[in-house]
Amino acid sequence: PQVLVTAVPMAASILIFELAGSLLLGLDRQASYVRAALLEGVGSLAFTLLILFTVAGTADGFMAAAILGYLLGAGYAFTVVRGRVGRLRAAWDGGFSRRNLAFGVRGQAGNIIQFMNLRLDLLFVPALLDLAAAGVYTIAVRVSETVLLAATSAGSLLFPAVAGQADARSTAVTEGIVRATLLVVAAGAIALSIIAAPFLSIAFGPAFESGAVAVRITAAAMLPLALFRLLAGDLKGRGRPGLVSIAALIRGMSMRQGATGARPHRF
Repeated sequence: PQVLVTAVPMAASILIFELAGSLLLGLDRQASYVRAALLEGVGSLAFTLLILFTVAGTADGFMAAAILGYLLGAGYAFTVVRGRVGRLRAAWDGGFSRRNLAFGVRGQAGNIIQFMNLRLDLLFVPALLDLAAAGVYTIAVRVSETVLLAATSAGSLLFPAVAGQADARSTAVTEGIVRATLLVVAAGAIALSIIAAPFLSIAFGPAFESGAVAVRITAAAMLPLALFRLLAGDLKGRGRPGLVSIAALIRGMSMRQGATGARPHRF
């Protein structure tokens, strides 16, 4: 319960960071957006080391460090935005708010479904096997997800790029970003598959080395997932977030159908 209570301010800090980053993208300040993200990541790591080793080596300490990292990145982003537009003033525009709420709800439905799809396996693994296997599998999946970071970042930048292009029917930007990003994701997946066993053993202990098979399987699965995220950014930029939600729902239904017929397998 205490961790869940701490998660509330963490969720708030994430929302503040996302808002600040969205303002940078809306102002066409992609370089500043990347710097804010780097500052958030480096800051979170620095605060984590500081708090865990000097203040509180607990889950609450880790959450506090993450919150400070998000606020650090958001603070930088808001500083850049203020330097670009001047004083920030809250204002209400009913028509603008209704249009954006409608757009956001259609897109957020897909975001929630994607999140559930990505974490659905963490419910099935302990049900089919046991908690020990679930622990190994969870670490393996989170490690393999690192190769997806390039696609997630590219998708975030693709959204405003497509929305702001002069020719609404042009796909040149999307095609270039998709080709380059998929090459990066594929190279990362291959490299991670090669070093999976020794990396898991060194980083998490010999007991986790058995998760290397799961790393290789899920690393390969990151390629179509990366394509999905890139195309989602393109569709949102064209004002079609509902299509992303429909695609995520279809993907989720197919995953659940496959899971119900799955046979237990111990990694």
